[in-house]
Amino acid sequence: MAIAAVVVNAIYVVVAGLQWRAIKYQVRMSHRAQLAAKPSGNPTEEIFSDTPRVHVMVTNVGGTTAYDCRYETWIELLPSPASDFSAGADHVIHPAACALYPNHVGLTINIPIRSGLEPHERQAILDLQRFVCIRVLFTYRDIFRRWRRRYANFGFYLERDGFGFMERYNDSN
Repeated sequence: MAIAAVVVNAIYVVVAGLQWRAIKYQVRMSHRAQLAAKPSGNPTEEIFSDTPRVHVMVTNVGGTTAYDCRYETWIELLPSPASDFSAGADHVIHPAACALYPNHVGLTINIPIRSGLEPHERQAILDLQRFVCIRVLFTYRDIFRRWRRRYANFGFYLERDGFGFMERYNDSN
């Protein structure tokens, strides 16, 4: 009888340990930093301005600060949103780190087409023969993952009234 009680109590201890680990994981996942991106301003107007550009706002919708944030951007005119960026894409690595606080005003990233747009490129965009494609890759740390960086990858293409999603570049860890 005593042996059965010891076995039952050992099972309870193991189950309690497993429940504790599951609760710890759920708390960690629900409170970690999580980044989201959306267009800022009027992308259609901005791409056809004298200095063609797109603004993307990245915000932290999670429960803790995303710190040591670094980002890279790509912008290119592609034949379809399913295309991959070429070596000719306008690629910029932003050197300075920043922090994104939860439920705070987001970071607006200015992504210019530094070479400008030729008249035939503007017409190709309007005729839907070429698409303005944008990618933003954020890497950051949070309180739950101090030594390994997390990432958030956003891929968009310009539509008349905002952004469409590039399937290939929308993921995170």
